[in-house]
Amino acid sequence: MDKALESIAALLRRAGTDSPPFPPTLLFEEGWMLRLVLQWFAESGASGHDLSFVPNARWFSEARLASAFLPRTRGDKLGEGYTHADGVIGHIRVGETGRAELKLEAKAKHFVVVEAKMFSALSKGTTHAPTYNQAARNVACMAELVRLSKRDPAKITDKAFFVLAPREQLEAGVFSEFMEKSSLERVVAARVARYDPPRTEWFETCFLPTLASMCVDCLAWENVIADIKAADPSFGDDLEIFYNRCLKFNRPPKGSRRG
Repeated sequence: MDKALESIAALLRRAGTDSPPFPPTLLFEEGWMLRLVLQWFAESGASGHDLSFVPNARWFSEARLASAFLPRTRGDKLGEGYTHADGVIGHIRVGETGRAELKLEAKAKHFVVVEAKMFSALSKGTTHAPTYNQAARNVACMAELVRLSKRDPAKITDKAFFVLAPREQLEAGVFSEFMEKSSLERVVAARVARYDPPRTEWFETCFLPTLASMCVDCLAWENVIADIKAADPSFGDDLEIFYNRCLKFNRPPKGSRRG
């Protein structure tokens, strides 16, 4: 087993060379960038940052978030599956009913979901709900997880949904239309209204209180790296090199449409 892991590490080191053994984007991409960032915050004990960990919090990548709109029957035209979160921070449990299925701790106070991007936009909808965009879907799943935990949303004091992306993407407004709370409320209200009868009770008693008491924002990779460099210059410098390779290998060809 150890030799196999060493072999994997050796292959990964070749990913950024002139003769990589696989596409460099399998390593130099937003998922691994996010994992490096979350692990640093978990180990450093840094406080006062949007991505800081409170006591007893943990992180998990590619968690499955339960939806309020799971199929009611086979072939449900309004149903959808679980949402996969790039990163989750908080008082969470993972794997009790499925390898990556996430639940909140009974007395959770910290619950943050992070969507990591390089040069892709948030998806605009799902097969059965064309306007139910990726931001709305994540926030609605967070509300459903709060409901399943039987936790008062107000008691989860550190609660947020962040999109982490290159500064140039944020300045270009790639995510702006999706990240306003009024937009999130409108999109989820439309999703709820498609049911007969509408899922008004869930929307009013679960989704709206959760949305009202949480932070929804975009963070620039460059700012996060700068914050890490200020506290840990050695790791921060290496992280910046990794990030620059992510930009290099993921940047769309010149002339192609951004996002």
